Amino acid sequence: MVQGLLRSQNSSDNLGEHWLQCFLGRHPDLDSKVGKTLDKERALATDLDSFKIHLDRFYHMKCKFHVSNENTWNTNEKGFAIRIGGVGVLVCRASRPNPSIIQDGGREWITVVEAISGEGKVLASLIIFKAGTHLMGHHTHIEIEKKEDAYFSTSSKGYTNTEITFKWFQ
Repeated sequence: MVQGLLRSQNSSDNLGEHWLQCFLGRHPDLDSKVGKTLDKERALATDLDSFKIHLDRFYHMKCKFHVSNENTWNTNEKGFAIRIGGVGVLVCRASRPNPSIIQDGGREWITVVEAISGEGKVLASLIIFKAGTHLMGHHTHIEIEKKEDAYFSTSSKGYTNTEITFKWFQ
């Protein structure tokens, strides 16, 4: 019965060349979109209500302790998985803005961290490799204007930690 549903009207076992367009034409509530990979932990952290609670706490603490914009920093980190595809075409609801392909997180990462202060001061990029020691070959294919434009580090997991961040800020 299920095999019969998968076959086209001419009983061929192969899907037709334009099967996806025909399928989407029959289902206007669906669309195909390019999705990017996203770790499960990051997907769970995109809850809007949790984010609003965090921002409320942040502004309360900033006001309570009179923290200036000069001493307020926004950082953003982006991990790049080694040896993994970044995108794929997904069939999803047409109203869904940014579909994601969830991966298990079991890959090696290179992490890049950027920081900007409330007054617009920018730190050199922090690039972290998963390694026990720093090797010159780690950054031979990274194009930077001058060595002051990036700070290179290593960690056992490939992620930032308190020690790396402290050295980077210094």
